[in-house]
Amino acid sequence: MTTTQTEVIKPRRWRWPTLLVLLAVWASITGLHLFLYRAIRDAILDEVRHHAMGVAIAAAAGINPGFLYLVHGPEDMGRPEFSVIQAKLDEISAINPDVRYTYTMRRSTEPGAGEGDYLYIVDQSAVDWNGNGIIDASEESELPGTPYDASDLPEMMRAWHEPAADHEITPDPPYGDLLSGYAPVRNAEGQTVAIVGVDIMADTIRDKVRAVSSGLAVGWVGLMALTALIYSLHLRERAAMDRIAALNVALEERNALLQAANEQIVAHYKQVEEEIRLAQTVQLGMLPQRFPRQDRIVFQKCYLTCTVLGGDLFDVFEVDENRIGLFMADVSGHGVSAALISGLVKSAVSTAREMSRDASATKRVDMGAPSTVMAVLNEILVNAIPDEDFITMIYAVIDLETNHILAASGGHPWPIRRSGARVEWLGAEGETGPALSFFADAEFPTVQVRLYSGDVLLFFTDGLTEAMNADGEEFGEARVLDVVRRVAYASADEVVEAIRQAVDEHRGESEVSDDFTLLAAEIRARTEDEVRTEDEAVQR
Repeated sequence: MTTTQTEVIKPRRWRWPTLLVLLAVWASITGLHLFLYRAIRDAILDEVRHHAMGVAIAAAAGINPGFLYLVHGPEDMGRPEFSVIQAKLDEISAINPDVRYTYTMRRSTEPGAGEGDYLYIVDQSAVDWNGNGIIDASEESELPGTPYDASDLPEMMRAWHEPAADHEITPDPPYGDLLSGYAPVRNAEGQTVAIVGVDIMADTIRDKVRAVSSGLAVGWVGLMALTALIYSLHLRERAAMDRIAALNVALEERNALLQAANEQIVAHYKQVEEEIRLAQTVQLGMLPQRFPRQDRIVFQKCYLTCTVLGGDLFDVFEVDENRIGLFMADVSGHGVSAALISGLVKSAVSTAREMSRDASATKRVDMGAPSTVMAVLNEILVNAIPDEDFITMIYAVIDLETNHILAASGGHPWPIRRSGARVEWLGAEGETGPALSFFADAEFPTVQVRLYSGDVLLFFTDGLTEAMNADGEEFGEARVLDVVRRVAYASADEVVEAIRQAVDEHRGESEVSDDFTLLAAEIRARTEDEVRTEDEAVQR
């Protein structure tokens, strides 16, 4: 064999094993990324399924089953019960951006009808989703009594007995590809009278998958390019073999890092849950753990969120040796976003307090002037909060020297004052001012009231009055006042406990629909002479 023949044969023996290795690496990378893509897609689908089913459950809880009995055909669309249900469905779609369609159905009772034969009861109002100025076939509202064949949708049929959601995206002409969640609407006897369906469009799900998988695609392209480069280097003269071997070692290290990163992605949701629990601990840490001047004021609190994280926040602190400042805020919505905004509110209050203590500050803040404090907080938050979010808040200062309370409200309910057997609002109804972050240069109304020993001030968020039972009936302000009247002369602790029990009894088995916070402050006298003087004033 000649030298020339040797040079021809050796490259062939050299290339084929290397090419096979390269193809195997490409196949592994592609397979791994496909696996990750599938895992992420399944996780997102599972999240969307639970979201759709959760929205359906919430919608079912808010629908009066008795109204559904009254709607059978198009002739019933003029009934007020039809309008109430449709308004509820429209509201569900409006507050859940991912939801496209919300509707109610019942099983057909026609002779020969099967479990999959459904009839529309109330569909949400027609909406021009594509913005073309007309209502297309896929945007029309189905009439009561319109039949629907669910025989190919086992989860929809199962929803007659328990909440369910589609496992995969399914076509539903003319509405398009979608994934739906369902929940039964039951009467007082626990019998299912209808189901609520919630549809999320496939495009919404694909957008979520595309946003997460774009990073995987970039990684895949990078790795494929890297292996191709290694292969091209490997085809050079055998004199470069040592260098190529070093590159292979580096590649193995990168693959090890990639594998570790992939394991982190698989454990992503578990980490998110742990982080949310940590965030809950941090959020609870923002609430006061002890209260100042307990010799003059006794505080009692009750804090409840409808999710792990909430948007309610309050704090109590000393303005100076004779004055106590307190605030209560309620961020629109709930969950992670509301919790983050509540952190901004806490930070804004801390900033205002620093501005009140810093003699070198260009703008001093008088923490004893509630309307000024509210204006400063609004100025801080107006550009920091998204346009679709807002905060209601009340800030009050209790002067222990003069026994007066001075309070300003920004869209927040005035506190209730119980003085002896008299129960009243601290401020006038409807005069609460604008919520914070709506617009700059807002003005906030202020009230000043004389306090007496034994008075109890009850601050709360609207989650208290809006707590609903299974019939969708709110607890309401009147019930709060009635409970406070029933426990006249009781301590702050007894008032809070009585309200909490009354809300629990009213809500029954219904889930908490909004964050719910109570803070009661009971005024104590300074001396026996002051008690006597205050008793005489109350009697007068």
